[in-house]
Amino acid sequence: MKSANGIPFSYILALFEKNADIDETTFYFDGEPCGEMHYLGCLPDVDPEKPYWAGYCDLPDGFECATAKELFDAPYYDGKSLKKRWSEVHIYEIGYVPPELFMEWHADDFPPDAYE
Repeated sequence: MKSANGIPFSYILALFEKNADIDETTFYFDGEPCGEMHYLGCLPDVDPEKPYWAGYCDLPDGFECATAKELFDAPYYDGKSLKKRWSEVHIYEIGYVPPELFMEWHADDFPPDAYE
């Protein structure tokens, strides 16, 4: 399953599970106003029990969780999970870096074509 801009869900999930420089990952959904961003990240140094987070900057009721799976399965976006809405997602940045560049930099550890 791929995002609207072609990034496999399994690729992003693997990055988050390994905490591969993904803090401040930003995205938007199809049909949202230009410039409206959503935020995800992982900060194990801040909260080792619940290092994964969503929202706060973009949604006032953001949340933290213990696992990447929990982060992507939570029905947080209009009552649906990010996983369920993945085909509507446009990844803008992964860890402050445009996705194409991030994928190039991390190709040895996370080869994009190894994910569906």
